[in-house]
Amino acid sequence: MTSNNLTALVGKVVVIAGGCGQIGYATAKRFANQGCCVVALVRRDIDRANAMMSALPNTELGHFAILASIINTTALQSAVKEVESRTGRCDILVNAAGTLDPIPPSNLSALTDEIFDEIVTTNLRGVYATIREFSRLLQASGNGLIVNVSSQSGQRASNSCVAYAASKAGLDLMTKTLAKSLAPSIRVVGIAPGYLENPTSGITRIISNEVLAAEAPLNALASGDDIARAIEAFATMLTHATGTTLLLDGGRLL
Repeated sequence: MTSNNLTALVGKVVVIAGGCGQIGYATAKRFANQGCCVVALVRRDIDRANAMMSALPNTELGHFAILASIINTTALQSAVKEVESRTGRCDILVNAAGTLDPIPPSNLSALTDEIFDEIVTTNLRGVYATIREFSRLLQASGNGLIVNVSSQSGQRASNSCVAYAASKAGLDLMTKTLAKSLAPSIRVVGIAPGYLENPTSGITRIISNEVLAAEAPLNALASGDDIARAIEAFATMLTHATGTTLLLDGGRLL
């Protein structure tokens, strides 16, 4: 992105892996509002996903969803072909798909090989595979942008699941590495949310929002739209940023 205003987004194509999740859909709304065609990659329930895309602003732009798990390279390759045939381009890729299991670090036996592999395969290899397959279209854009949704859990030792935290720490380093290797035609940045108002990945929160919010200096949890606004800023205002992961945790890690 070379312009520093919202009109720079008009006519762009934004692919969002996990585009019907809390952060992904809030991001889809923001980009659709700014004149982008939005494509959501989802791993299930394509009819619901297409209905959600149809509910986005500026429906005449032809937003749509594609059934493609980020851990299935064949499906990702098909998704690239469909995006190219239907839109001719991809300017922004948002990696908001991921998974976690709320197993505390102290419970070593509960974090089995199968659970560990699923988390790392999805959150790390899956993001890399998505970037790899869409990189050709992003490079052709000339001003491509990749935004990886990470987590505060990857930035310090905490009570988060070890596999989840490790996968997000790895994602942060991958963001730096790819930012250097894909420049100057593609910028790569990250967003590291803290706790959100609504838990992700179907997790039932044991600690209340009020208690969690009180632990942060801003005394508030982020909404999906808080994260989406930061992603939008990377595409419009923060155009000299690459290789950085922005922490959005209300000051929790201070």
